Amino acid sequence: MQQDILIRAARAEDGALMRAFMKKLGRYQKMEDHITATADQLAQLVASGQARAFFAEREGEAVGFLFAYTVCSAFIGASGYYIDALYIDEGYRSQGIGRALMVQMAKECAAAGFGRLEWGCLDWNQPALDFYQKIGAQVVSEMRIYRIHTENIRQLAAENIL
Repeated sequence: MQQDILIRAARAEDGALMRAFMKKLGRYQKMEDHITATADQLAQLVASGQARAFFAEREGEAVGFLFAYTVCSAFIGASGYYIDALYIDEGYRSQGIGRALMVQMAKECAAAGFGRLEWGCLDWNQPALDFYQKIGAQVVSEMRIYRIHTENIRQLAAENIL
């Protein structure tokens, strides 16, 4: 990591900054309309301990962001972190900032005794795919991720099958 980069944990008062980075990530991923979290919601997730977030700063300015939450696996019998967001401002990419944020998450995992660090990546995002391979990540190609969002959760929950 370069000496002029500082990695710091996000605090509840960073809600607006977390949201700003999420909007940047959404624009980059061509999914900005999917970013519905408010600054207050993000702040609450961090303040409650449900999520961990970090900023990479250069000269006091946040130029990178990582947001993760705890997961557990019955397959490995251990907890881990799922990285939900990783974004580096365009002018600061390829300078070791993404690696510094990933190293921070690896340290968090190791300190907690966790056995897994995972995340998703859009299949068209070749720079990210290359970066993840470079840091030793392995793609789980035999699996697809499925999601059910709010309205579908409500519909499924409303079924009375028992």
